[in-house]
Amino acid sequence: MHKKLLQQVYSSPDFNTNGHALIDQLTAHLEDKLNEKSPNAIHWNDPEDELQFWKDFLYHGNSKNLFQ
Repeated sequence: MHKKLLQQVYSSPDFNTNGHALIDQLTAHLEDKLNEKSPNAIHWNDPEDELQFWKDFLYHGNSKNLFQ
């Protein structure tokens, strides 16, 4: 069981897919900043709102949709 779990965690295809998705998101963010479509590099939220978001995400979230 542990070997199968480790194979899932260190899956090369998943790493490749997630890595490409991350680069696409970073590229879009950079383009927004360079084209001034968004005034802030980081959109700050109240700490209480962030805490609630992460609690909800831990129980009901889907990591594939986290940065969408």
